[in-house]
Amino acid sequence: MVEISIILLVKNGQAFLEEVLQGIFSQKIKDEFEVIAVDSGSTDRSNEILARFPVRLKEIPPETFNHGETRNIGASLARGHYLVYLTQDATPWDDVWLETLVEPLREDPSVAGSFSSQRPRPECPLMERRQILQTELTSGKTKRVNVAIENPAYESNPYPFIWFSNTGSCIRKEVWGKFPFRRVEFAEDQDWAKRVLEAGYKTVYVPDAILIHSHHYKPVKNFRRHFEHAKAMKELFGKDEFPVFKAIFTATRNSVRADYDFFRSEGGSGWGFCRWFFPSLFWYLSAFSGLWLGTHLERIPQKVRERFSLQPSIIKK
Repeated sequence: MVEISIILLVKNGQAFLEEVLQGIFSQKIKDEFEVIAVDSGSTDRSNEILARFPVRLKEIPPETFNHGETRNIGASLARGHYLVYLTQDATPWDDVWLETLVEPLREDPSVAGSFSSQRPRPECPLMERRQILQTELTSGKTKRVNVAIENPAYESNPYPFIWFSNTGSCIRKEVWGKFPFRRVEFAEDQDWAKRVLEAGYKTVYVPDAILIHSHHYKPVKNFRRHFEHAKAMKELFGKDEFPVFKAIFTATRNSVRADYDFFRSEGGSGWGFCRWFFPSLFWYLSAFSGLWLGTHLERIPQKVRERFSLQPSIIKK
């Protein structure tokens, strides 16, 4: 009997998809699992790659894609008790990733979901490499059990607790039945985590369930991604992610300096950082500008918002 359903959201994922699937099917786990791919209009070799593996494929029109509801489609097709979400560019670090990720849900019925730790790919740009490795929520080595009920720390600052990542996560299907993902453009995982935590469930960060995952965003896409993040924080949680315009320049300066220190800590020379100076500068200017604009949505006309968004077709609906 299928115990675990691994759900992959796919669109033009040929760069890493075969590597990811090989990592999935090399897992050492006693339970039977299935893999479901939901493809939203790939035009590359993604479906050809999927056909080489025992994967159930569900194809949807690209204009219907939505981070929340598309994941619900995968869950509705699943036969397992545990729903494991994995992105098309996140490769399991080892052959016990799946067992390690699912374990907290097996041990404690009050755990609604668990999520993976991440490490950058070798070709990852310096800026994101530092962000991943120096962010406790993403790559910290300590297991975290998140609770909201009767937790004063949650009441004073819920955001570290609601952090949850569907880059690689495991969700109890019974809980998903009560709390399906909502139709949101971004941060569907954090929106879900907030709702289940406030219903009395727990979530768990599993540091030893490691995925190899990073991006190579150029300034324009980096701007749009950070815009989406701040916009979601504002719309879903009422949080002003980056309220002060002048802070863009201070934060950029401090971040470039942190990149320099990180580069040196990894054995790079001062002169060697020259090749990273301008990429770092423009990466942070684009990121913090996107955060500021996403925080101040009321200043942006609707048509401009659509141009900034990663998913303009969703906004129009």
